Amino acid sequence: MIPNHPKLPEIKVLWQSFGEIMLNVKSAGTTDETSLAEKCKEWVTLFCKVYQAKDVTPYMHILMFHIPESIRIHGNINVFSQQGMEKMNDFVTSWYFRSSNHNKVEALEQILMKQNRTECLAFTCERGPRFIVRCGICQERGHNKRSCKLIR
Repeated sequence: MIPNHPKLPEIKVLWQSFGEIMLNVKSAGTTDETSLAEKCKEWVTLFCKVYQAKDVTPYMHILMFHIPESIRIHGNINVFSQQGMEKMNDFVTSWYFRSSNHNKVEALEQILMKQNRTECLAFTCERGPRFIVRCGICQERGHNKRSCKLIR
């Protein structure tokens, strides 16, 4: 921490309250989802005051809206992980840097189109080989004259 930072007390309170929220979330079955939802909402509000609203991440949205709901439904969220979301974030990040023109809205549109194409090809529209190789000797698929078993 920067010792003379003008928002140092608020920053300390912010991250101490985050630690308390995480302890409540990790405790098995002892968390009241209503009070947790209020604490999460207060934390995100304080975060927006200390930092900028543009710094709010999807994880904060999950913390504020979905974690209390999941605790209400399931009683405990320790069995859930964000592994799938992390992997999708890895894909989207690589697609952004490798397959887009880095122009905000256009990049987002390109990423979504690429994800849709990937999902479509993976589950419904699998492509076969573009060119089917047939042997000139035995007329079977998958090999050519050089690799034909009949000439060995």
